[in-house]
Amino acid sequence: MPTIRIDDEVWAVLQKRAQAFVDSPNDVLRRDYGLNGETRPTPTGTRPISTRSFSERIVRGAKTPEVEYRIPILKALIEAGGRGRASDIVDRVGELMRSRLNAFDHQTVKTGEIRWRNTAEWTRNTMVNRTNPPLLNPGSDHGWWEITQDGRDYLSLSTSDR
Repeated sequence: MPTIRIDDEVWAVLQKRAQAFVDSPNDVLRRDYGLNGETRPTPTGTRPISTRSFSERIVRGAKTPEVEYRIPILKALIEAGGRGRASDIVDRVGELMRSRLNAFDHQTVKTGEIRWRNTAEWTRNTMVNRTNPPLLNPGSDHGWWEITQDGRDYLSLSTSDR
């Protein structure tokens, strides 16, 4: 079996998540990453059982930040001709972000949805309602995402800096 080294802070987190006298660090990691093969029925099929309490805060830096999704969302929309079905755009964002998403991003949230997909949808919400001017069209039909001219300009400026 491989040996891994962890710092004191990670060890403290593992100890808090473990059941005393029962769990090894490996047990905690297997449970947290859904590697025990346990599933729970949901309306859309099954998903790994999450042992994380939903009242627990996500450790800062554990998930890929929303801002990292902006450019991939805008690129996916441009590739789709400026407008696309939400599910198709989110699928393409996953492809564009494949190398940036971590194991935590691939876990499920309490709704049963994969965290990175949920974050992409929240990012869309931010781009519609919290950016001024909006980068995505607030008036697009339900289930459809549409880039605005300001979104095109934002993408153009962001990619010209790279």
